[in-house]
Amino acid sequence: MSVLLPRKVRPARIAAWLAEGWRRFRAAPGVALLVAAPPTLIGAGLLVAFTAGGHLPLLAVLGGGFMLLGPVLIAGHLGLARALAAGRAPRFADFAAGYRRAPPGLWGLAGVTALLFAIWVTDMAVVYGMFVDHAEGRARTADVIAFLGWGGLAGLFFALTIFVCTAFAVPLLAERRATLPQAVASSVRAVGANPVTMAGWGCTLAGAVFAAILLPPLLALALPLLAHASCAAYREVFPAD
Repeated sequence: MSVLLPRKVRPARIAAWLAEGWRRFRAAPGVALLVAAPPTLIGAGLLVAFTAGGHLPLLAVLGGGFMLLGPVLIAGHLGLARALAAGRAPRFADFAAGYRRAPPGLWGLAGVTALLFAIWVTDMAVVYGMFVDHAEGRARTADVIAFLGWGGLAGLFFALTIFVCTAFAVPLLAERRATLPQAVASSVRAVGANPVTMAGWGCTLAGAVFAAILLPPLLALALPLLAHASCAAYREVFPAD
């Protein structure tokens, strides 16, 4: 099995990826906001529901879970990027085309991440119900801290595993540059070749997502910006040549 050779990049390039993501977002804000609208509305609804029910700590679970699903968005934004590169205004059809041309391997990878997301959310919901005491309608601070601490460690393991395996595998599959095993192996190799840069990039993604979960309107901006920035990172680590 041949593995694509990644290019080494400096941590300072993270700022350039974000800048490129912002430039692409500004070039087609309408499509980006349309794509981000459903998860933004869902996030806002969950924030209201969890806050009203006194289950605000569960938002951290959903934020960590979103890190498992987020990479799949890159395929659609590659379609928008291709339209921009062709010198025309991107349309929603370009976003959809990113998935229409995707090989079965991409859908298989998406299925695995969706399964892990379901396992993560249900398991953490069970743990929350078992260990967070809601006596008199209020959770004890010690229980909440313990839940967030242990949940954070478990979430870190899940998110790190998915990030390493999918950070570059999704775009490689979307552009049919590799089979599923090759794409995953190439993604792992790319992260291993750039440990400091990828650690910084992963923390940037996680920080932005958690901030957006707490303030859902930010999600409409964060999702397309980070997806476009991830496309820029992919282009630099795995250039077309």
